[in-house]
Amino acid sequence: MSSTTPRGHEAARSFVQQWLDLAWYPTARSFDAWRGSIDAYNSAARRMVAPLSAWGDALPDVPEASEGVGEEPVFNVYPRGKTISELSVGDSATFTKTISQADINQFAVISGDDNPAHVNEEWASGTRLGTRVAHGMLTGGLISAALGTTLPGPGSIYLSQSLRWVAPVYPGDQLTAKVTVASIDEEKRRVVLDTVVEKDDEPVLTGEALVMPPSK
Repeated sequence: MSSTTPRGHEAARSFVQQWLDLAWYPTARSFDAWRGSIDAYNSAARRMVAPLSAWGDALPDVPEASEGVGEEPVFNVYPRGKTISELSVGDSATFTKTISQADINQFAVISGDDNPAHVNEEWASGTRLGTRVAHGMLTGGLISAALGTTLPGPGSIYLSQSLRWVAPVYPGDQLTAKVTVASIDEEKRRVVLDTVVEKDDEPVLTGEALVMPPSK
């Protein structure tokens, strides 16, 4: 960018000088020179802006702001979750969501992980997977949704989570997170749940969660 800046300044000075000549000595020749200085200035400006445009193309596509931005979002209302005495080994729940490229882009903005493998199709097309893929933690977030909204549900405290990614997730994939109570420690008020996220009944993510269910 620094190499084009002096030329941009020269074009600007030429433009001003030609404008003064035209104002004081309006002739066909001075008019042509003025037009030429405008073209030179525009050309220099385009050279300075071009690198910025190329850089901007690599940024994730973020939905434009709409009316209502800044207002409190409207969320679902859930009843309080199950207490430890209301849980049994084998209890399970699911949460299903289709992952869109917009979801991936928003996660990139929120998390700060704008790795081009997730948000730049041209770059991702040259990788082993051949296209953009969802963040692993975005997929893992579906487990949190199942735990926090259904089993044990609202009021639960998420203590720990192990994760193992076994397959990639692409934009447009429909995923189902399933959580199943594996063991219960009533004295410590802790519950261990087996967790899995599936696509077409095949796992893309497996793991285990430790949760404290809500109190009475």
